[in-house]
Amino acid sequence: MEQSTKIQHKNKGGRPRRLDKLLTPKRPPGRPKGRWITYAQARAFARQFRFNSYKEWVKYAKKRDKKTGKRLKPIEIPTYPHVAYKGKGWIGVDDFLGIGSARYFPYEKSKIEARKLRLKSARTWFKWWATYKPVTVPRNPQDFYVEWEDWNTFLGNKNLTAQQKSKQHISYKEAQKLIHQLKLKHKGEYRQWHAANKPKHLPSHPEDRYKNKGWVSWKDWLGTSLIARLESKKNNTAVLYIAHHNNMPNNVFEIVVDNIGKQSVIEKQRQTGFTLIKIYKAELEIKPKVDGILLRYCRGYWEGNRQFIVNNLPQMLFELDEILLWA
Repeated sequence: MEQSTKIQHKNKGGRPRRLDKLLTPKRPPGRPKGRWITYAQARAFARQFRFNSYKEWVKYAKKRDKKTGKRLKPIEIPTYPHVAYKGKGWIGVDDFLGIGSARYFPYEKSKIEARKLRLKSARTWFKWWATYKPVTVPRNPQDFYVEWEDWNTFLGNKNLTAQQKSKQHISYKEAQKLIHQLKLKHKGEYRQWHAANKPKHLPSHPEDRYKNKGWVSWKDWLGTSLIARLESKKNNTAVLYIAHHNNMPNNVFEIVVDNIGKQSVIEKQRQTGFTLIKIYKAELEIKPKVDGILLRYCRGYWEGNRQFIVNNLPQMLFELDEILLWA
């Protein structure tokens, strides 16, 4: 009688079990699938053994305690890190095991050595590292060390963090008013001005600092757009007024710019009783034109004060009315 070559299944009456499932070992109990510790933490653990090859690491990772039968390696660390950490920090075997030039100082030692350099920022650190390429400290310590704190602590300086600096900055509207007075023409001029003056209350990159907090554009920030110019005029309270005092000759007038505004002029008038001839909004953009008109019709009455002899008051007022708005 010919012997049957068919596979005998124990689950009678049900679907036959797949051979590939029979050959695949079951996942051991313990760590849930996919929950490894971070690459930096696993690397720090592996480096303490000073393995010289990946083969040595795998041999250790599979080794079990003779008494308990449990693996010596913590269950949270993968046996094959090149698979588990692919795209999640894995660079290579040398980096993971600390072989050759990858044998960096421990964090505390690196911090001591870094402070000896007296570097002021992360930017100067990267520049120094690119120049000397040391084999004892990594280029990116913030990514390498599990113990990493921040750049100020690592370099031992007292620079403010970006978050601390942002708390010193004034609001967008307040900053915008100050910047409009500088009459800067483009972004490059602002960068140069900020680098030269280093104002603590204004950011070097306002487009980032005030994003979603009022930022519109560089033209709006610098006051070069039409809307910004109109807004600047609306916020400008300075006035130019022409007045005549009772104790002055008929052709002598006081011509003054009051930066506080119209109410300040009215208060002065109430106190001194002078006659207010005209009051205009003082616009900085056309100040040269205004000065030209005043030079044509006025000459100093008394050196050092603000009183002028006006030779043709009606004509002067007519020309000022052409270019200035009444306050």
